[in-house]
Amino acid sequence: MVIFREKYIYNIEKFFLEQKKITFLIWPRRVGKTFLMQMFYKKFEKESVWVSFEEFLWISFKSVEEFLYFLEKQTGKKDFKYIFLDEIQLVPGISWILKKLYDDPNYDYFILCSGSWSFNVFSVVEDSLVWRVKIIDVYPLDFAEFIKFKADLDLEDFYNKFSLPILNKYWFYLEEFLRFGWYPEVVLASTEEEKVDILNDIVKLWLDKDIKLLLKAQDILDFSKFFKWIARRITSIFKVWTLSSELGVKYHKIKNFFEILKKSYILLTLPVLTEKYSYELKAWEKIYFVDNGLLNSVLWDFSLEWRWDIIENFVISEILKNKKTIYKYYFWKKVNQSEIDMVIKNVLENVYYPIEIKSKSTSAIPKVFYSFSKIYNSKLGIVFNKDQLITKDNQNLKVKIVPYFFSPVYEVILKD
Repeated sequence: MVIFREKYIYNIEKFFLEQKKITFLIWPRRVGKTFLMQMFYKKFEKESVWVSFEEFLWISFKSVEEFLYFLEKQTGKKDFKYIFLDEIQLVPGISWILKKLYDDPNYDYFILCSGSWSFNVFSVVEDSLVWRVKIIDVYPLDFAEFIKFKADLDLEDFYNKFSLPILNKYWFYLEEFLRFGWYPEVVLASTEEEKVDILNDIVKLWLDKDIKLLLKAQDILDFSKFFKWIARRITSIFKVWTLSSELGVKYHKIKNFFEILKKSYILLTLPVLTEKYSYELKAWEKIYFVDNGLLNSVLWDFSLEWRWDIIENFVISEILKNKKTIYKYYFWKKVNQSEIDMVIKNVLENVYYPIEIKSKSTSAIPKVFYSFSKIYNSKLGIVFNKDQLITKDNQNLKVKIVPYFFSPVYEVILKD
């Protein structure tokens, strides 16, 4: 069986084929980047060349002519229009070559590239290349893709035609998703033991191959301690200075480790919203794993008992994996006071939507929504809970109480 990633296929067609931008697919290993590239390669195979630079570690080119000759020599093709470059971050100075190629008045190529981790890929996309490039973040499956593949259930349609019996019928799919995550290989595995083995392999490959390229040997042990510390504290506020003291690791190393996890797309973060008052927190971030299965593998705990943080991690990561350019995403907290799990800001309309996440069923409007609404003039909030779908109006504030099953289609909920 094959999992088709329609939303990525649409974006690749738009930027790679229609606009002819140099298109980069970025994500860690084993989420299907290569599969997506192969789909397009096979479509244009007679006019295409494909090179994986894992086979030519740290090769470099002095000119466009040398680069094109290399492609001809490796593929045996002279007349090609479509260029597919895998693991491009391993080619020093490739941005200069691509810029020269793109700016040639006779330029007539379609270029699709991939990289395993943005830490190095973004160094490839230098300032001089920016407007010529489109970067597409390729995440593991979101729950909308997962439930479509597993049960042929359209999540947006189900939200519009919600019924509790149908939710209960499909609930075990969400439990699988929360336990083992959403890497395509894991989803396709037939047994739980296979799923655990694949997740362990993904973590091991990332640590043994990618991280060792980024860190000195003496820093690997400190990074391992830091990584496990982060996994145990998802959904919490990240404080560099506190962690440095707690782990006995220098401040600058902690900051570097944190950036590696973010730019490797292992962690997602929410910045704090600080637009109104001095008593709001400043310059902090909350941390989330992008994949629950990966998180559970690091913690070596695939149970769901008592772990309310898994629910919050799921909801936040689903929203951030489906983020839109018209929105900005934050959390909100007063100093030593109330907190809101997430705030979504519509930058076109300057409208703020507070979002709270409850692991159990509820029909209550959080009190903090009212104080937030007075400050930011919010008219709509969302409470994600286990199984209630109702709308309440109180004090000029509409609140939608929605099963967290529907967090991937949050934009529909905001517009509904």
